Amino acid sequence: MFEAPSGYFADVFCRKSALVIGSVIHGAGYFYLNFADELTSLLIFEVCVGIAASLLSGADLALLYDTQKTLQDEAEVEHSKAHSHLGFFRSRAEGLGALQGGALALWSFEVMVIVQSAAAWMCLILALLIIEPLYKKSMERVNRIQIGAVLRHLFKSDPVLRNVVIAIPLYSLATFHVAWLMQPYWEAQGISLAMFGLLWFSQSIVVALAARFGFVIERRYGSISSLVLMGLLPIVGHFSMAWTNGWQGIFIGLLLFAFRGLNQVILVNTMNRRIPSEFRATANSFTSFLFRLLLLVADRSWVT
Repeated sequence: MFEAPSGYFADVFCRKSALVIGSVIHGAGYFYLNFADELTSLLIFEVCVGIAASLLSGADLALLYDTQKTLQDEAEVEHSKAHSHLGFFRSRAEGLGALQGGALALWSFEVMVIVQSAAAWMCLILALLIIEPLYKKSMERVNRIQIGAVLRHLFKSDPVLRNVVIAIPLYSLATFHVAWLMQPYWEAQGISLAMFGLLWFSQSIVVALAARFGFVIERRYGSISSLVLMGLLPIVGHFSMAWTNGWQGIFIGLLLFAFRGLNQVILVNTMNRRIPSEFRATANSFTSFLFRLLLLVADRSWVT
């Protein structure tokens, strides 16, 4: 519900405002988790972090790309090393969090929630320290973003852009369900609960490495070969996991996470190179909205 509107908010006002507000809601949501002891409380927590994630989504990428444009580093804008580094550090941090969270959960689940509640406020500290680059805002009525104009640009201005906008949510959907089914899969293979944090760390490191070297692969082998590779990885990963057991299936399943890392940098960078700064956050949030809409439709279809 909030994905596309949050990106619009970031473009009309400023990306820093979206990040600060989202970080406050994010921190408050995790603080409230300490008192969530029934279903209603958990639903309130989920709504809070959902709104926060929507506000943070899109604004961060728009801020990154516009900073590069302000620095006039055209080579970096063309093949964004900063975006690659963002994916690398984000996934590496997720992996380290899996190790730390797993250790804390084995010690005390309550302590893990308290530590997470404190860590959640780090987003606000970092958001307050941001210096936002100048870009063409659309607060004046004559320049205000028209949603119809954004959609026409995304779907009619450039065939490559249109295909990428469609591909990003579809490619994300290709591995999202299986990523969250990994833990039941590990359990079915007889893996000890103590290993779950280490396994999740391994998956995150694979995502990080794929994000770090995604542009290297694209430059060396070309865009078409990179897209073919991205298309094959989830197919091989899914069927291999279904046909194998034990550690062999778990290791082959890492191909799905290599795909996620490549998807995060190659397709997203291709899209952002073709989007004007004034509605960059809106466009990034719109692709997230499409992905979540498809996810809801797919989940609803499978349940019925």
